[in-house]
Amino acid sequence: MSGRRSFFGFWAAIFGHRRSEPCGPREIKNGAMGKSRDYRDCQEALMRRRASDEGDHEDINERLAQYSEVRRPIFQGADLLRGKTVEQGIHLLESVNDHDLDKGDTALKHVQLGIAYAKKGDIEKSNFHYRKAIEYGHSTGWAYEKLAINLTKQGKLEEAIDVCQQIIDHPNIPEPRSYLTKDDMQKRKNKLEAKVAAQRKQGAQ
Repeated sequence: MSGRRSFFGFWAAIFGHRRSEPCGPREIKNGAMGKSRDYRDCQEALMRRRASDEGDHEDINERLAQYSEVRRPIFQGADLLRGKTVEQGIHLLESVNDHDLDKGDTALKHVQLGIAYAKKGDIEKSNFHYRKAIEYGHSTGWAYEKLAINLTKQGKLEEAIDVCQQIIDHPNIPEPRSYLTKDDMQKRKNKLEAKVAAQRKQGAQ
């Protein structure tokens, strides 16, 4: 699959193609912005409000600015992980509280931490964060794939097969424009099942 991954495709696998959910001015004003799938949806809602009426938008501007600052370390952390500053990236990402983020950004944070700890060779911590990303519904399927790879390296083939099956059965993941497809995970599952069958056959001899 590596040949299919462009630079954009690689980062889209992590960040995803964000699906919009309604986040109107009332939701922003009432403090529900943190529950929105995407901060940018809220920005667009504010722009629509500005275009449609007059008035003081200071309260909404303040909330948007605050949430923008909360999200910033996630993207800065991702940039750090691309280089050799893994420890700095981990420190930055772990400084962000899950409760301050919306569900999509929380998943993204844990995907980044999964990558970081895998780079450090701490597979158990990497697995923990990939599982957290799955729990928060990371939409591209990246967390499932990387978790399955980690488990395979650990020799936990049955668990890796189960992770593959989870994404195969999931109605919404991976999202349609993701680089990863259910067919990809089915092929991975088939290879793992063949390995398990071969091990059992060898053990029976």
